Amino acid sequence: MNKSIRVLFISGSGEDVENIQSEMWNWGFSVVSERVSTYEELRTELKTRVWDLIISDYAIGQFYFTEAISLISGMDNKLPLIVVSDYKGEECMLEAIEKGCSDYILKNDFKRLRLSINRILKESAVCSGHEKMMMECFEDNKRLLDTLDSIGDGVIITDKKGNIIMLNKVSQACTGWMQQEALGKPLSSVFRIIDKTSRLPAENLQDKVLMQGKATGLKSNTVLVSKDCTERYVSANCAPIITEYNGFAGAILIFRDITRIKRIEDEIINEQRNLTAMFDAAPVGMLLFDQNAAIRKANSTIYYIAGKEPFKQSDNKRIGDIFKCPNRNNCAEGCGYCRECVSCGLNIALQKACSSDKIIINSDVQHTVFMNEDNMKLWLRINSVPIIIDTEQHTLVIIDDITGLKQLQEELKGSNEELQNALIELQRTQNHLIQQEKLAGIGQLAAGVAHEINNPLGFVMSNFETSKNYFEKYKRILDAYRYLKDELLNLGDKNIEIKISDINDLERKENMQFITEDLEDLFKDSKEGLERIGKIITGLRLFSRVDQQNDIAEYDLNEGIQNTLIVVNNEIKYYAAVEENLQNIPIIQANGGQINQVLLNLIVNAVHAIKSKGIEEMGLIKISTSCDDKFIYCCIEDNGEGIAEDNLNKIFDPFFTTKSIGKGTGLGLSISYDIIVNKHDGELQVKSTQGVGSSFIIKIPIHE
Repeated sequence: MNKSIRVLFISGSGEDVENIQSEMWNWGFSVVSERVSTYEELRTELKTRVWDLIISDYAIGQFYFTEAISLISGMDNKLPLIVVSDYKGEECMLEAIEKGCSDYILKNDFKRLRLSINRILKESAVCSGHEKMMMECFEDNKRLLDTLDSIGDGVIITDKKGNIIMLNKVSQACTGWMQQEALGKPLSSVFRIIDKTSRLPAENLQDKVLMQGKATGLKSNTVLVSKDCTERYVSANCAPIITEYNGFAGAILIFRDITRIKRIEDEIINEQRNLTAMFDAAPVGMLLFDQNAAIRKANSTIYYIAGKEPFKQSDNKRIGDIFKCPNRNNCAEGCGYCRECVSCGLNIALQKACSSDKIIINSDVQHTVFMNEDNMKLWLRINSVPIIIDTEQHTLVIIDDITGLKQLQEELKGSNEELQNALIELQRTQNHLIQQEKLAGIGQLAAGVAHEINNPLGFVMSNFETSKNYFEKYKRILDAYRYLKDELLNLGDKNIEIKISDINDLERKENMQFITEDLEDLFKDSKEGLERIGKIITGLRLFSRVDQQNDIAEYDLNEGIQNTLIVVNNEIKYYAAVEENLQNIPIIQANGGQINQVLLNLIVNAVHAIKSKGIEEMGLIKISTSCDDKFIYCCIEDNGEGIAEDNLNKIFDPFFTTKSIGKGTGLGLSISYDIIVNKHDGELQVKSTQGVGSSFIIKIPIHE
């Protein structure tokens, strides 16, 4: 099988190249070749393809083989080059070898050319193998260094004298020494370790390894002092490096920065101390029980509750050892086992807590203890939580002395009964005051309604008397007509004219023409007066809603405003004009009588505010309604004296009033607020500027 070889020919003769190729085929080579004849062609081929051998003429015109050698060297290429030339002579050969040629062969000396090619290929193979082996060693070393640099621990390697020959990146970062600085220095100079407490240098690890002949480590309180004096807690292990032929060759030190771990350990220790301190200082008794209801740990508060000095060692104690129960002398078997313990409430509660895998909250137990030479009854509140400690089930029990709390509860129970009775009496008083407020409103309404009804009733009565007189006159005229009728039947025709003349005189005397005309106006006025009385009575009935005092029903706020204005008209008309702007709003579910009472209170208050301002011209009360998707709104605005800013946050308080004594109970706005806010889930808001006026806004939900 032919050996493949890639040959680049530098030649001006294609025939010479063919001859050499033919011989090489005969020698068993499969030749892949290319011929170049210029410097540029040579450079292009060297850049684009890989060659095993170059065979060159001594010169092609002005292009000498020496230029080819320079080009090959400049491209860092180690290709072998054989010069094949017609020039004989030792000088040419020496020149070629001196310039870096692999060989110098005369043309057509194919035997020597074959030997030279075989020699060059063998040498190239040997060099390639050596380079490959060196490369593999280099790669192995690089991989080892990369591995040491990539691990999280610091690694330092020393020779047998203790001088450093390698530091990985972690070691450099921790010690502050770069590898080039540390190489050849003693381990103790770079890896400087001291005892954290005593501040004395720690034992040299390599000396310890040499002495003991085995791996050794550091004490737990050792710190590494870096080049910049930064201190780190470290753990380390130093082991000898033993070779097969040379024995002890050095040491390898592997260490780890455990500063963070040490800090966490210290935090855990401090946390444990804090937890222990909190456990002992807790204001409630705390006990840790095992599965057998034996005490493993107890805080000082539990002894305080029991009135006993703490045990120096509470482990494996029973609850009866802490709480001296009256049956303590009978407990030969130990607390929790004797007959009396079966019925002990405290023992039962603790046994239940220790056997349960659930949290128990606020289990109150009355327990009798022997304290201060006497039996005392204590109320104890027990809470328990099951916890796992070292894979074993335990129970944390919290015991609080609630004897004082129980006594307070009994006292509070008595006080509550007294307060309940006082509350009932207060409610009676409140109802009485509310009734008084209602009666005061009714009194105002009665006066206004009486005045309103009196006017139409006056002219109805007057018309009635006039109508009665008219009726008497009509009666006399009718009697005359009847008498005339009778006379005409009995008399002759001569007397008719006389009788008719008498009747005409009577009509003129009684003014019958006026009476006839005035009767129509009298009946019209009387009808109007009666309608006004009926309207007032209807408005009063709708305002009071006597049939719906405690019922929720459909209610039209606009209609309620109109009815209220009718009822309170006599209170308003002498002091203020009313400007209405009632929008189209939906019907709501409400207690109409109560809402009307609120409207009455607010309108009457507006009138009083205008009166108190003392202005000569008529005041103005604006009443408007509107709505959105959720609420209907009613705004009652006046230009009265307004409310002082200091009083704005008190006007809804019961019994608060700015009116003079005897002119107000101070319950009107309080009752209104209760009706709107508490009974109808709405809002009652107020805006006021003293001297300008006030605005009250009622906000009621559309849907109940």
